[in-house]
Amino acid sequence: MENNWIWLNSLKDETNLLMYFRREYIKKTADGIEINITSKTFYKLYVNGKYIARGPAPFDPVKPYFDKFTVNDKSRNVCIAVEVYAHGKNTPMVTEQNKGESGLNMEIKIGDKVYVSDESFKCIAAPDYFRGAGVELANRICKWGMYKETYNSNYETIGWKECGFDDGKWLSAERNEAANKDYGAAVERDIAYLNEYEIEKPVILGFEKNHGDVKIPRGKSFPVKFDTSFPGSFPTVTYDFGREVVGYIEYDIEGEKDSSMTFSYGECLDLMRIDNIVLRGGKQRFSPFNRRAFRYVKITANGGDIPAVLHNIIFVMTHYPLESVKKFDFDNAALQKIFDIN
Repeated sequence: MENNWIWLNSLKDETNLLMYFRREYIKKTADGIEINITSKTFYKLYVNGKYIARGPAPFDPVKPYFDKFTVNDKSRNVCIAVEVYAHGKNTPMVTEQNKGESGLNMEIKIGDKVYVSDESFKCIAAPDYFRGAGVELANRICKWGMYKETYNSNYETIGWKECGFDDGKWLSAERNEAANKDYGAAVERDIAYLNEYEIEKPVILGFEKNHGDVKIPRGKSFPVKFDTSFPGSFPTVTYDFGREVVGYIEYDIEGEKDSSMTFSYGECLDLMRIDNIVLRGGKQRFSPFNRRAFRYVKITANGGDIPAVLHNIIFVMTHYPLESVKKFDFDNAALQKIFDIN
């Protein structure tokens, strides 16, 4: 795969940046679409608004990996949309993986034509994603991971992953010549893709009214209603997944425009506030871009004369496709429990 790295040169030195890229094509045949894609640091790929995959595998810039997908979309009009998150080329990481210039690199085969990522792509820094006003490391979780994520859904760009969206005010992507020069030619990944699957729902561990109120249906985990009408109230509910989980979380929520919800995570009940969203009013789905690892999650509602509602939590587990080869059995029950947990 050739180097056709694109970005916005005015933002190539920025940290904690979420970018949107899009390009529309017209198909002359009913053939499927073949896509080779890589990015630095992480991407989420969509075709005609449908989620396809996320990646890439962590790589050394000398030998970046690309992912290969075949999409059997028969539509005549095709919209390729990509979310790309970049933590910044100089951001310290314990693993020292995915270091280097920010960028997106793609090859798209439609019928007998091959298109590459170039200036025909339109892009924009995600308007709804708060980046900490340029304060270095202001929202960093730790040097193992990314940043805390805060969104104002009043600025969400509706429909940008679909054909027909008006991107006239978006900017044309630019070639990142530094990435094209510094990175080796991308090679198809030689390691397995991660498994992704939805797991069982969490159970409610407890709640706190905190000058407001929390209403929970008897014997169920959803929906939960938060009364925040009293000034200064911040009712919470804490969920337990029953084990350590690693993957991507989604929340179906509802609330008054300009009210907010915060989400705190932890492997124990010493929870850290990480994700925040300002609501646009009505029902919506919120999903942080980056992966989360935790057992417990606490949801806090803030502000609003109308009760906020948590309708559902969806968790997509991710891990490499490992198979159990042999199970060890111990005579000692304590040792067996330790082994089974690990």
